[in-house]
Amino acid sequence: MQDSKFNIDIDSAKLKEIISVFDSETFIKHIADIITLIQPPRVPFKPFVGLDSPLMQLLYIASLNISSAKEKAHKDKIEYSDWHEIVKYAIRVKAGYYDALLPEEDDNEIEFYEKYKIVLPVFIDYFNSGSLNFEEQEIEKVISIFSIFDNEIYNQYGLKVLDFIEIYNLIDNNIIQNSNGHIELINKDEETKLFWESLLKQQKNPDEWTYNGDNTNIKKLIDFFNKPYERFVINKSHLQKTYDSDKIDSFFKIFSLEREERNDYKFYTSPIILAQKPIFCVDSDKFIVLDTKQIIHAIYQELTKFCKTSSIEERFYKRRGKYLQDKIVDSLKIYFGNDSAIFNEYKTSKNNKGQDIIALHKGLCLIIEAKAGREPEPRRNADVKESFNTIVQYFKKNLQKAYVQADRVKELFDYNEDFQILDGKNTTLYHVRTKKFHSVFSILITLDKFREPQINLNNLLELNEGDEDYPISICIDDFEVLLLALKKKRISIQKFITYLNYRKKLQGRIQTNDELQIWADFILAKKFKIPDNPNYHYSPSVSGADLFDDLYEQGLGFKHEKFLADKKQARYLTYRNFIKKHYA
Repeated sequence: MQDSKFNIDIDSAKLKEIISVFDSETFIKHIADIITLIQPPRVPFKPFVGLDSPLMQLLYIASLNISSAKEKAHKDKIEYSDWHEIVKYAIRVKAGYYDALLPEEDDNEIEFYEKYKIVLPVFIDYFNSGSLNFEEQEIEKVISIFSIFDNEIYNQYGLKVLDFIEIYNLIDNNIIQNSNGHIELINKDEETKLFWESLLKQQKNPDEWTYNGDNTNIKKLIDFFNKPYERFVINKSHLQKTYDSDKIDSFFKIFSLEREERNDYKFYTSPIILAQKPIFCVDSDKFIVLDTKQIIHAIYQELTKFCKTSSIEERFYKRRGKYLQDKIVDSLKIYFGNDSAIFNEYKTSKNNKGQDIIALHKGLCLIIEAKAGREPEPRRNADVKESFNTIVQYFKKNLQKAYVQADRVKELFDYNEDFQILDGKNTTLYHVRTKKFHSVFSILITLDKFREPQINLNNLLELNEGDEDYPISICIDDFEVLLLALKKKRISIQKFITYLNYRKKLQGRIQTNDELQIWADFILAKKFKIPDNPNYHYSPSVSGADLFDDLYEQGLGFKHEKFLADKKQARYLTYRNFIKKHYA
């Protein structure tokens, strides 16, 4: 390995030493508050001027703090100079990993680069991005995949699947009430409203606000903005007033943790413990939630881990695959409506091999193969060759296999061979006259994201002999959001076909880790243009970054979407929206 000015072990230990001096209750509240400001517009202060993936890095930083010995804590306040040191060493540790990914002296540079260009973006995205979906999607996965294992799950945890979800919703609602209740004070009476408007004009910080009157609403408003961290505190006893006490205890036992020394815990080198257990325990009744959405992700991961290590493993894999296919069909029906023919689990009259899904709408055919296999976790030892081999192994098991299966049907269209769609009993369901379909696309849909190899399929996908068209691949969460957005914005199917052609032509030229940003550009551009020079890469514009979040705030159309009635009545106000409205 080349000589390096970075040392992951030394820099990680130094970062942990810096963070260990802070009282965990104060520190975790502060981190939780900063996390709410990650969405644009970001406030230009530490850590946002230094951290390139603030959510994951902040969760790591918080995890370092609670992995330090309690007796080291002696500071309550985090100064600007403290943030400077924290950010500096966080950057150094991350840079150390990038440095470790550089080639050895005896490596063939060309061969190494071919692996490096795959491994580096996967490594960066995996540890930077976390789970990028909406909470309704994760809730639906938990209920749909795990509910049939209720007996086994209850025997393990003392909780059924709906208990996990209902307790999560209780916590979520508690945090929302804490965050939004005082904001509503602004419109409680005319004096409070005028007081607030005067503060906005003066652009004073909350600690500079003064009031000598008797209006309790104004006093509460000042108190809220001077103690914003308190909104992340939940009391277990409060939740136990409305839900089974033993089940609340069981839930917190699974997903909370206290501060205790973990000598081997290092920044970036170890998994994020506050992603696995996102609730920090202050005492037996008082808890702090860093980021509510991390709880539903933790539930999904915990139940997945249980199912994979128990006697129900094979049933779990089958259930997961069935959920994925059913979800694809449901999403297609929402967008295409009743004017399409959609078949789940079919065969063609040309061969007896099972296929997943085919959707036919006038001249459009979507040949869809679904893969519920997981993506591999990048190796933390920063070995490019080993990481590349692991990525290729999982890619072949999922995306390469899906392509081969889809191409069996696509070839029938390529050679204008008519065929029948058959069910499992060889009953004819539909007669396909291939010449009538002018737009035929193979789409590979996965349960997990496969990151860079999925976005630019040409890097790893081996096309069949004679095939020159790469398919399109997308994870189910993004596919669902895309179709809901197309429906909400009343995008015609003809335009959707145009977008599909754009996406197919961009294979191998895309520089982003976010599939939906690509589609946002298609949707927002008055006239989208693919660069003529095939050597030019394409990066999505910044303007499309918030398209799907903004549509969600209006009501995107998820089944059981939270606060949908309020969104439709324009009364929906989150703390993030409040910040955007008043500080943008």
